[in-house]
Amino acid sequence: GYMTEAAAALSGWAVSQPGVKTVRAQTARDNPASCRVLEKCGFRLIRTLPAPSQKDAEELLWEYGGPAPVV
Repeated sequence: GYMTEAAAALSGWAVSQPGVKTVRAQTARDNPASCRVLEKCGFRLIRTLPAPSQKDAEELLWEYGGPAPVV
């Protein structure tokens, strides 16, 4: 829906700016809707981090590097 469209537009715009090669996003592991939005926008999961505010919780770090090159 709207969030996927907004995230795709913002991340696409960001990597088109001079000097910007990647965009990173962080989500809670227990927030599958946000994870799915990032997946649909082309973000890749790169790392799992401990959540700073909750004991035994994890957060996910995602990265977007623009569209895949056409080969």
